[in-house]
Amino acid sequence: MNLAINYNYKIQYLPTSRHKKTREACMEEVMDVMIPELTEEEFPLAFEVTKMESVYPGAKDYRDFERQREESEYRLFTQQIRKYQGKLYKEVFATYGVGISTLHACPEEYIRHVLRKKTYRYVPEQDFPYKKDVSVIVSSEKKDMETSLENTLQKYKIFNGILWKLCAEPCYEVSYSGPGAYVDIVYSSTEKLQTFQYASNEREKLLDDLKAHQEKYNLKQEEICFSCCIRNFDDAAAQHYHPQTLVVSIFCQAMYNASVELPKDFSGNLEDAIDYADDHLRDIPLGSLQYVPDSDDLDRDSCYLV
Repeated sequence: MNLAINYNYKIQYLPTSRHKKTREACMEEVMDVMIPELTEEEFPLAFEVTKMESVYPGAKDYRDFERQREESEYRLFTQQIRKYQGKLYKEVFATYGVGISTLHACPEEYIRHVLRKKTYRYVPEQDFPYKKDVSVIVSSEKKDMETSLENTLQKYKIFNGILWKLCAEPCYEVSYSGPGAYVDIVYSSTEKLQTFQYASNEREKLLDDLKAHQEKYNLKQEEICFSCCIRNFDDAAAQHYHPQTLVVSIFCQAMYNASVELPKDFSGNLEDAIDYADDHLRDIPLGSLQYVPDSDDLDRDSCYLV
């Protein structure tokens, strides 16, 4: 999909070559951009995410969302996630606040809206406005803005006439409120999961853990809220995992500086004083320990897996 978009950027300028104080102005340019259109083979289905949403049937814009407040439903809603070159993309529906429509967002309108918000620049009125061929541009954020826009556009793809946006991998997340439990689906960009999170392929483990939690606290079924679901269509797309933990014991050496008072009747030399200190180590106060590098020694018999 090809688009010609308008974008704004700021410049610092001197009203004329005789001026010393710079002013600020907002400039507007047009940039030709392209969003790749992918095929089914290039863009296979990876996940289907079904979770509770505030659904507004057929809403296209904010006016429809406002009119349909009474008709909206809080129900299960499914979104697809596809994979392209190792990255995941979620289909974009029309949204307003927390509401989501059953209709997809118009790709062109959505992209223009995203870029308009990103490039909006406010500049107060200047005493000497910028004049082409007269004012002297000192600095410009045009190149930085164009780079930022290109990076933003890389997050989007077109498939079957629908806009898809870069997203993280979905996983289950359990929240505990008192003894009860609520399961939702979140998008985690880190492969390593927390203890209260479950990968898309760990649904059975999640069900077992919820059942054990229910029995432990003698909960009613309605106190365990779990209605969402992640369907996995590509095992290679599931990268989340729970790391194993090895508890280890390590011996190491350390040193500290201290002092010891010698007896009143002491009359020996340095070697005698050192011998005295060696015989009275327990009487010398412990100072600040300093680790001796490369002195670590793993106690293999004390290690165990968690």
